[in-house]
Amino acid sequence: MLLEAWIVIITGILVGAAGQLSYLFLVDQNLIRDLKIKIKELQTQLRGKNRTDPEFMELQSQLLKHNATMMKHTMKPTYVTFIPFLIIFFVLDFYLSTVPIAIGQPLPLSISGTFNGSLSSVNKCISLNGGYNTTLKVVKSLDFNSTVNSNDCTALLSTSNKTYNVSLAGLIGSNTPKSYTLGPAKLTFTPNTLVIFYLPFSIPFLGNQLNWFWTYFILSLVTSVVLRQILVRYKLIY
Repeated sequence: MLLEAWIVIITGILVGAAGQLSYLFLVDQNLIRDLKIKIKELQTQLRGKNRTDPEFMELQSQLLKHNATMMKHTMKPTYVTFIPFLIIFFVLDFYLSTVPIAIGQPLPLSISGTFNGSLSSVNKCISLNGGYNTTLKVVKSLDFNSTVNSNDCTALLSTSNKTYNVSLAGLIGSNTPKSYTLGPAKLTFTPNTLVIFYLPFSIPFLGNQLNWFWTYFILSLVTSVVLRQILVRYKLIY
């Protein structure tokens, strides 16, 4: 498995566990337990009472007060964990959302502009849809499946009796989209999304490929739910 995949998996588990552990250590569990008992008692007393009854208004006021107090205390972990979790998310998104472009790796290429011409490369270092010399007519944009076969690659475009060239410097190893101007054309190479798992079944809207985000989200959610059930089971949190 890719190192990037292990980083996403471990981070997802740690974030899910950290959320529940922060709730365990930052919240006064005895206070939450007492508040829940009082809220339950007030809810029982409110049943069957008429809303115009003065006692109903008093009981409801106490119920709202206890609910507000409980919410205030249970939100404490969020104040502490929100910024770190947000930073972790953006770091993962920046570094691990895509696979760095590598030699011989298929990757999407979008060619935009308006022209008729022939696209090729020096020493056949780039192929488009399996060919090394492609005649194309672009009105707005065309999409190709490309492969770069060299770290030192120069693309060529012949159009309107002119030939343009551009070095694809910095393409190999990039994990962000790279664009190059080639005369009237613009070439944009897009790295492939990092796929952590290929599932034997299809999930609606997701398909059978879990990228870094869904892997991170599912693992952190499952870890959080399982750990919470364990802590509740042993009356460590309420």
